[in-house]
Amino acid sequence: MRVPTLACLLLVMASQTWSADEAKPPVPAPSEPAATAPPAPAPAAATPPGSATEAGKPKTGLHYLGGKVTIGDNLATIELPEGYHYLQSQEARFVVEKVWGNPPDQGVLGLVVPPKQEDAFDWAIVVTFDPTGYVKDDDAKSNDYTKILGDMQESLKQENPERKKQGYPTIELLGWAEAPQYDSQTHKLFWARRMQFEGAKGITLNYDIRVLGRKGVLILRAVADDAQLKMVAENSKSVLAKTAFTSGNRYEDFSSSSGDKVAEYGIAGLITGAVLLKTGLLKLLIKPLIIGGAVLLTVVRKFLNRSKPAAGTDVAKR
Repeated sequence: MRVPTLACLLLVMASQTWSADEAKPPVPAPSEPAATAPPAPAPAAATPPGSATEAGKPKTGLHYLGGKVTIGDNLATIELPEGYHYLQSQEARFVVEKVWGNPPDQGVLGLVVPPKQEDAFDWAIVVTFDPTGYVKDDDAKSNDYTKILGDMQESLKQENPERKKQGYPTIELLGWAEAPQYDSQTHKLFWARRMQFEGAKGITLNYDIRVLGRKGVLILRAVADDAQLKMVAENSKSVLAKTAFTSGNRYEDFSSSSGDKVAEYGIAGLITGAVLLKTGLLKLLIKPLIIGGAVLLTVVRKFLNRSKPAAGTDVAKR
């Protein structure tokens, strides 16, 4: 079984800044004995009947869905290709925060898990939503992606001192793995970047997808090794083709007369994240921890125990 690659990351637009006093998640000790698995907790978010089926229970004990899954509160859907699975928000955050070691992020709506990754989590696709508003795509054909790349490289250099201060590795953007491509018919955008993570031996691949909607942008992000580009690209595009906003949330449903908000930037802004960078809302998504089967099982069991509070107790808010 393959274990997660050391030092993988990608940029995440977020609605909150991360604080300096936020503790990094501890790495569980491999020697710690696994507790007896408790009764399975209720899913964090209810899935509409008939929209998804629980697709088996791998040894991790997480609740994987298959078929057609619903994202958020009926915001969008994904018809998962055969062999793919989906984790709803609570368990998706567990993987992103506890297994991969990222700061808490309430914006994570789900996790698309590729075939044969249910126990390894070598890579996966993180699903979030940015309620930025309706993004006009007028600039799609006129964008200079070489210049955009340069702007992103400069922005990363400016952010690196703060990342270092927060205890996170610095980043160097090496170039495009796949230059941005936008489909004006489906209003879907994707691109891939090669990045160097401080202290990493290899090069990291960031694969980004955006689906434009009426009130914002659905974000799908994959992180893997550079050598996995072909596999990640094929898998990500398969998922992209089956991802769509629900009726009322589609790009075509935008109505200025209804007071729908228009985003302050276009396609170039989606790629660079320039607006968020200028307001300090840049957040990291990394995958630095090496967690194998037995240790991962122990972590999951602890998570399941914590997710079901004892009778008569209150759950503390973050």
